[in-house]
Amino acid sequence: MFIQYSLIISLFLICISVAQASSLGINRPLAIVGQTKVSLYTFDLYNTELYSPDGHYHPAMSEYAFKTTYLRDIKSQQLMKHTLKHWANLGIDPEEYAPYIPRLKELCRDVKKGDRFIAHITPAQTDFYFNDQFVGSIQSPEFGPLFGAIWLSPNVSKPKLRAQLIGSI
Repeated sequence: MFIQYSLIISLFLICISVAQASSLGINRPLAIVGQTKVSLYTFDLYNTELYSPDGHYHPAMSEYAFKTTYLRDIKSQQLMKHTLKHWANLGIDPEEYAPYIPRLKELCRDVKKGDRFIAHITPAQTDFYFNDQFVGSIQSPEFGPLFGAIWLSPNVSKPKLRAQLIGSI
């Protein structure tokens, strides 16, 4: 009897993991670590969720995903501008991210309220999805951690948002 209950619970947990991966639009079970809402003054911009294989944040994790759900319309140029601004604020040398800007501009989209953008970071590349549709990759092991630093670096401009995202508060 105990074994049957254990099997049922195990299957339930597997289904939850698969459902979470499906909601990300990727074919890999990832579990939510934390989430945060980003606002500018009184304007809510987007919600971001962090996912990892085990549902926990590890500073050296090599696979994770960000799911961003937009709460207002934003032009792709604005998204790119803020990405570059975050890297500059983190003190990242422009030489590090300059090679990726053309491809990132190709992948970036104008977003409307309710749109979802997912970045799935793996050791070899970063895959991007827009509204659950694969839109492309950046084939580089260096890009993923660079992109992830925008939210995960200990030096982010809003430490409370980072803490919510990594599940520490």
